[in-house]
Amino acid sequence: MKEEGFYSANEFDLIPLLNLEGEIMELGRSCVDPAHRTISMMQLLWRAVAVYVQHYQIKVLCGCASLNGIEPVNFKLPLSYLYHHHLAPKEKRSTAIAVRFVKLNWVRVEDIEPRTA
Repeated sequence: MKEEGFYSANEFDLIPLLNLEGEIMELGRSCVDPAHRTISMMQLLWRAVAVYVQHYQIKVLCGCASLNGIEPVNFKLPLSYLYHHHLAPKEKRSTAIAVRFVKLNWVRVEDIEPRTA
């Protein structure tokens, strides 16, 4: 299967996702003027995504996420939290392409306070 058309293909091997049954939707970044960045606005954005997903019977949501910075070591805690608590099952998991790979399990799971992460 081809990965053409997915921004995430520049960062990840998407073959495990593309081999799944059903439609896939890639989520990207959304820009909202700072004066309007409210909980209500986020709820409205996610409600619209949910309506779209339901209408088109999307089975898988995927996409890249960003942290504010370029040094992975500065994000040891949130990266470790995601690693320990939110990995997709191995058979469905995309992996970073070799030149983009970043270690995620910096901190042991028992040393992570979720609210801090």
